[in-house]
Amino acid sequence: MKRRFVTAVAVGLTVATAFAQSAAREQLARAIALWDQRQAKSAIAALEAAARNRPTPAEAAEIHEVLGRIYTFKAWQQESVFPGWHDEPGLRAKALAELKAAVAADPVARRHATPSDWPTSSRPPMRSTRRRHAPRCARST
Repeated sequence: MKRRFVTAVAVGLTVATAFAQSAAREQLARAIALWDQRQAKSAIAALEAAARNRPTPAEAAEIHEVLGRIYTFKAWQQESVFPGWHDEPGLRAKALAELKAAVAADPVARRHATPSDWPTSSRPPMRSTRRRHAPRCARST
């Protein structure tokens, strides 16, 4: 009886933790939804709140990446997308810092961050997609 109870509690806790989201993950999802609506100030505030909520390394990397993408948009691309708006060059340093922080926060991304670490010999040789001979069409007269 006691053994079944312990097993049931263990299974229940496992299922609960699988479906539970951390506060950082919820803030991140909220920030992405806000950014999809191009509400940059609210999205940045939500991402900064998510960064303060002790995210996991993967969440921290994603938070920094989204922040970096928002800052990149505001610093370099905003003027060409929205007529009458101007780029904000002051955010360019922030954009680069956030993108570098994203790479530093994720140990998996850091492993393949430099070209010297990329595998070269394991890739198959590139094949040409061009046909060697053009197909001949039968002409009907």
